[in-house]
Amino acid sequence: MNHVYLIWIELDLRLLGFLSAMSILVAALAIALFVQGRRWHEYFTAFLAFFVISLIVSVLVCNFLVDYPVFTVPKFQKAH
Repeated sequence: MNHVYLIWIELDLRLLGFLSAMSILVAALAIALFVQGRRWHEYFTAFLAFFVISLIVSVLVCNFLVDYPVFTVPKFQKAH
């Protein structure tokens, strides 16, 4: 017997935009402090790594520690 479920996910786009902007600033600061005298592709990969890590950490902190979720699952229902 196959069970099919429907899941709706709500995003708080204002909070996600703010966290993205803060992650860009954190990544730029980390690049300025820790990466010096490298080639452009090393700057770019380091920027992406710092950005992704800081965005994931900030979303997890908001969702679980601060209890101000970036994304929620308000409906979980069985499909007909």
